[in-house]
Amino acid sequence: MKSFRFQLFRPISPLRTGVLVVLFLFSGLCALLWRPALWPAPPTVLAAPILQDDPKNEPLDTSAWQAWRGLPEEYKRKVDPRLLAELRGEIIPAHLGGDADSSTVPPAERKVLQKTRFLVYLRQTADLQTMLRESVFASALQQREAVFSTLAATAQQSQAGLRAELATQQQAGDVIGYQSFHIVNAIAVEGGLATLVDLARRYDVERIVANYPVVPLWTEPAAPEHSANAHNNEQSVVAAAPGDFDPQLNWNLALVGANRVWNELGVRGEGAVVAGFDTGVYFQHPSLINSYRGNNNGSLNHNYNWFEPDSKLYVNGDLGPSVSNA
Repeated sequence: MKSFRFQLFRPISPLRTGVLVVLFLFSGLCALLWRPALWPAPPTVLAAPILQDDPKNEPLDTSAWQAWRGLPEEYKRKVDPRLLAELRGEIIPAHLGGDADSSTVPPAERKVLQKTRFLVYLRQTADLQTMLRESVFASALQQREAVFSTLAATAQQSQAGLRAELATQQQAGDVIGYQSFHIVNAIAVEGGLATLVDLARRYDVERIVANYPVVPLWTEPAAPEHSANAHNNEQSVVAAAPGDFDPQLNWNLALVGANRVWNELGVRGEGAVVAGFDTGVYFQHPSLINSYRGNNNGSLNHNYNWFEPDSKLYVNGDLGPSVSNA
């Protein structure tokens, strides 16, 4: 008995103590692992919200909205959510004067739009890399012409079916207008939700994007006062007659040396054609109407003068769409 008691209460060595502690901790860990109720919950993965498919924001339960709700998700993802916001009256489209700063419409002022403008990008693109790699050009001009021809041919071929459908919808009144482009293989369309649904179902359509307003990259600082003359900046924008050049009145012209061109070289710009770009000009402005090349003694002819007389989309692409209907 003494020997047994001595063995029972004999001090345990530090090494054995460490082994027992490790075994105890390991057994506790195993118990936790075999009890699923104690496991931490897996992280919740939230699906990205489908902003363009929100029935509570739909203005009317029309057949077009019903068709949109029944559209498979892979087709819905082709459509820019901004387009549905425009049709619901939440955002002013760019072609109706909406801009990046003030295009959101307050709820009390929203009006449902039947149609809006959008860009339809086609799936097929021109293989310019292969064409340039496998071709030999006699000049840089010939190379540029080949690039242009390849882009135009690709657009002409790949857009044929889509243009036929748009022409049919235009005759039915579902599409107001459309215009093809070939530098980017796309077609600008003015149509409604039913047209968006039909185009989204097409395999040859890659995506449908809203016509976003142009956002300036920077704001030009106000021009400093260059003259103490009584004429303000608005009054200085006048048509100066030969011999009437006033460097104080037209300080901007003097800044670029135009007065020296007039007086020393005798070149005053008679017969030159000045072209505008981007948003265009108001050709009926009193300072422009008499000098407009398309004005033949009061009879206006816009052909070959590259002027856009209205804001419509043209199938032949000769006249481009404007920024606003205003």
